[in-house]
Amino acid sequence: MLETGGPSLPDLAGFLLSLDVPFTVIDPPELRDVLLALADRCAAAGGNPPRPRAPR
Repeated sequence: MLETGGPSLPDLAGFLLSLDVPFTVIDPPELRDVLLALADRCAAAGGNPPRPRAPR
């Protein structure tokens, strides 16, 4: 388990992605939304449409 922080959620998401290891976000839940938005941007950059998301 890694406990960390950062100046903003997008910065924290970038840091976590730079580790190049699988991870699960436990808290804060808002970080999941930031990661999903980044996943959509990456999918679009790769020529794939974003996947539909289940309502929360």
